[in-house]
Amino acid sequence: MKYSICSFLFCLISSYCFADSLCGDGYFNAELGICQSGGGANYYPGQKTARTYQPRDYYGAIAADVVNGKSDGHSFNYRTSNAAEISALNFCGLKECQIIISYKNTCAATAVPLYTPDVQGLIYGAIGETPGAASLNAISKCKEANSNVRCVIWTKAACSYLE
Repeated sequence: MKYSICSFLFCLISSYCFADSLCGDGYFNAELGICQSGGGANYYPGQKTARTYQPRDYYGAIAADVVNGKSDGHSFNYRTSNAAEISALNFCGLKECQIIISYKNTCAATAVPLYTPDVQGLIYGAIGETPGAASLNAISKCKEANSNVRCVIWTKAACSYLE
């Protein structure tokens, strides 16, 4: 009896592994009996037709305490902009937090002018294709509005990328 259960389990696992090997870059979903790719396409094991790649959009957001500058929150790689904004506000954690910038399939950062009484509380958000570009764009945006004040990065850049 013990050997028959082990044999059954071995056959079951082998069949899943065999089906998985016929899924190419995807994986076999035993519950549905189909292959699935990371891009969201469904196809049958061993299928010769081209799989359809369905890219996904990824959203991010940056929130900051605009009153006292005590906190910020960053979210990235969310499936909806609303979920990204809620997450950023939650990470920021204060009632004074507001969304500074929302973005999709790119990178974002924020910059602030160093403290002077006439520019307190200003936070500038910007996007870029890379974290470095987002940071430079945020600094540039801050400097445009505050030419006589040094600007620094407030929220380090993070990215939400298209697959």
